[in-house]
Amino acid sequence: MREADLAPLLATFHALPQHERQPTLPDTAEAKAPKRPVPLPPKGGLIGRGYCTYMKANTDAQPRRAKQFYYKENPDAWAAETQSDMFRLTEPEWRSLIPNESQFDTEIDVSEAI
Repeated sequence: MREADLAPLLATFHALPQHERQPTLPDTAEAKAPKRPVPLPPKGGLIGRGYCTYMKANTDAQPRRAKQFYYKENPDAWAAETQSDMFRLTEPEWRSLIPNESQFDTEIDVSEAI
């Protein structure tokens, strides 16, 4: 849209009372700790975050996002977004990911546990 098209809309929006333009946020003083806290990493270990996205090859064999749906029985289903999860590595596990000699295109064997 052009600025001229947006100007009347913005004027109408700005004319609204503040409570109608901005959501009311809960008081942070009333925030409660989660019932199930996130576990600490193992001693000397670390916590990482992994991401996954449904992919498929298109007709040119190039990777593209696949349109997958969660909860297909839900009439308001939405295409799955990138998902994330956390993983924990012990010190020996994360150290096994660091090669002794670091060079471009260095390949390392990763433990099956990882």
